[in-house]
Amino acid sequence: MLVNSFPRKEAEAVQLLIEDGQGADVDVSFLPKEKQQELVDLAARLGRQCCVFAGSFSTDKKKADAAELKAPDEVLRMLPGGKRVWVGAGKLQEFDANEKAIAELLAKIQAKNAEKQARSLTEEESAYFDKIQEDYLSALAKRNGIAKGMELSESVKVYKKESWKKLEEHY
Repeated sequence: MLVNSFPRKEAEAVQLLIEDGQGADVDVSFLPKEKQQELVDLAARLGRQCCVFAGSFSTDKKKADAAELKAPDEVLRMLPGGKRVWVGAGKLQEFDANEKAIAELLAKIQAKNAEKQARSLTEEESAYFDKIQEDYLSALAKRNGIAKGMELSESVKVYKKESWKKLEEHY
């Protein structure tokens, strides 16, 4: 969708660079820096390492070290239910520990909920149940803070010109 907002010539050249890794650098200086960074991030999530060097989108590895904009070091993680998120490599341990806490809290909530269905909880048990629910919501909020860009976890469809075969990639 981002590339479709470019002028036709630049859009086709960027698409060719992302799909095949071939072609000359493409001028993207007409885009705001945030959109340039988004383009680099999305291309990296699709498996094409690139950068913006001197206002041009490039897949030249030699330019990456001196580039103004390059993709952050991110790792793909799957959430329960199949949702995919990208986590900065530096926050991976924190994210994984938080995911473990989420799973443990959810198991406790489900067990207490089942117990609540079978009998009335004591006041102390109700307080504990409320506490683990609050902890669970806090852990979910922490997940959202760690895995920035979750809103970019939608499906992307890439079409190859020569075969028009649809490739579905998730970033």
